[in-house]
Amino acid sequence: MIYIDTLPNDNVDEAVMATFAEKGTSRTLTRVYCRVRTKEAWHAITGWADGEPVDAILSDIEESGDGEACLIHGGNEGLRLCELTNVEDPDPEWDLDNPDQWGEGLIIVRPDAPVR
Repeated sequence: MIYIDTLPNDNVDEAVMATFAEKGTSRTLTRVYCRVRTKEAWHAITGWADGEPVDAILSDIEESGDGEACLIHGGNEGLRLCELTNVEDPDPEWDLDNPDQWGEGLIIVRPDAPVR
């Protein structure tokens, strides 16, 4: 089981509490192509814990009612994202004050979502 318990913090405004049934492997990632906010695009992604970047983790899960999915989760303060123009763009310098970056508690994507 994967337990997510993120309290409101400087990275995410709302608490996120959820439990997922892990169905396979977990791995780190730094890029994901998905719809976040209003459009599908490549995003740089990192976990966020205690005010610092940490690994973002992609885990195979069983999503109740929807079947197989992948959960992207990070540290005790969620995830931090930045939309990219191109998947090969360099990693951003992660900064809570950067208006081009934002926090999410977790993200659920299709099992075939492109990741790196």
